Amino acid sequence: MAFSLNGPFLITGSYKEATLWNVNHAAAPQRVKVLADHTEHVTAVGYSPNGNLMATGSDDKTVILWDVFVPGSPDRLATLTDHHDFVYAVAFNQDGKIMATGSYKSVIVWDVSVPHTPRRLATLTDHTEFVNAVAFSPDGKTLATASGDKTVRLWDMSVPAKPRRLGALVHGGAVYALAFSPDRKTLATASGDMTVKLWDVSAPRSPRGLAILTDHHDHVYAVAFSPDGKTMATGSGDKTAIVWDLSERTRPLVFATLTGHTGRVRAVAFSPDGKSIATGSDDNTVIIWWRYAVK
Repeated sequence: MAFSLNGPFLITGSYKEATLWNVNHAAAPQRVKVLADHTEHVTAVGYSPNGNLMATGSDDKTVILWDVFVPGSPDRLATLTDHHDFVYAVAFNQDGKIMATGSYKSVIVWDVSVPHTPRRLATLTDHTEFVNAVAFSPDGKTLATASGDKTVRLWDMSVPAKPRRLGALVHGGAVYALAFSPDRKTLATASGDMTVKLWDVSAPRSPRGLAILTDHHDHVYAVAFSPDGKTMATGSGDKTAIVWDLSERTRPLVFATLTGHTGRVRAVAFSPDGKSIATGSDDNTVIIWWRYAVK
């Protein structure tokens, strides 16, 4: 799932389709459009920062770029076919001109400044299993990639066509999700080892562990920071999502445990104003939680 940053829209991915929702009224979301151009599961979605460009990645090994300037009439711009296996991750950088996509053992960096004709800039092949998540730091200078090989790798993106290796982080299980804090100083990583780790990445060549969160009781599949960085949400195979108070990043506290799902929680996302959290699950539902605050 992903929220648009410039409007009340949420995109969700499921079997063979992505659905665009108007969530201006969180208690009564409205389906705006169903995009059914993929032929297998839609496993990754992402918005550019200005909200005009969207990407969907799929088990059909493709990434589709969409013009969503008019949300009710998305326009298919390009289909990227360079990956040779399932695409599990997509992310845009801070100006929306660079995109990263993750698949089996590889990450491709794209120039999407002209989205009708995206250009392949670089291919990163340091991982030895599927790349499950990719994320750019808020300033676009660092790319983080997470893999089933139990590692997270950090890349210097000063020259997008020539990414340079920086630090590497390790978990005890596959790493399924990651997210940068809004101030770019903290990276959160979620793993099959049932933990979430917080890292100080203010110096990405030498990342430093801050905290290990062990309150989930199954694989942790999702993590997201609130827009103000004071809160974090995580989703797990234990069917719960946990909201964390990050007032002290070395000692995060459980603020709330969300227990409405009957299947694994695979995705979490904060609304741009931080007032709502969306959680997506194997129970085929998305729940929107609203009107909470960390004091």
